[in-house]
Amino acid sequence: MENIQVDALVEFSVQAYAKSILHSSKYPHKAVSGLLLATKTSPLGLHSPTKSKILKVVDSVPLFHTSFGLSPSLEVALLQVDRYSRAQGLYICGYYQANQHLEDITPSLEAYKIADKLVENSPNIGLPLCLIIIDNQLLSMESHEMAYRVYTKFHSDQKWINTDEKHAYLENNRDAGATCLEVTSLLLMDKAYRNLNDFDNHLDDLSCNWLNPGINKLIRSSTPVIRNE
Repeated sequence: MENIQVDALVEFSVQAYAKSILHSSKYPHKAVSGLLLATKTSPLGLHSPTKSKILKVVDSVPLFHTSFGLSPSLEVALLQVDRYSRAQGLYICGYYQANQHLEDITPSLEAYKIADKLVENSPNIGLPLCLIIIDNQLLSMESHEMAYRVYTKFHSDQKWINTDEKHAYLENNRDAGATCLEVTSLLLMDKAYRNLNDFDNHLDDLSCNWLNPGINKLIRSSTPVIRNE
């Protein structure tokens, strides 16, 4: 897949990025997967000369660390996450995965299948869906670079496009104060991933909340310059 300029920008919030990285860090020797949630509004990108629309990814939901593919567990997870996101005025806008092998940054067949399913069921609001591969080689307690490989797709009949860093970026990296990478590094140093729950954990113990309200609160307290809209 080639790097091609796309018609929309993709912005990842601190909460969306940090939780996915914590998920991967909690299970460093396993593949992990999760969903991405976005707002249904699409403001124009002030940093884009074409004033492209922005896909604002505001949250991530850790799903699995034991199984992948189109499974009954995934169907249950999708139903619950979809119900939650609708109640919050959000929608499922993408899928993330960290592969088991450190140097493997290629989307697997299962990742494509799940992401394509999301494209088929996505609302037609003129914004792309995302397929994210976490680059495990870039994960560290002193993060200086976004550890995402971002692919986007607007319609089922299109191919996934490898989106470059000019069109897919982290929230707040241009502003003063704590940046997304700094907050993520702080959370890793504090081993916050120990308290993160994914849907696998929830299936094993229903008291494990896959929404991770404690982690969300910790992220908000670590980002004083960022406010919920």
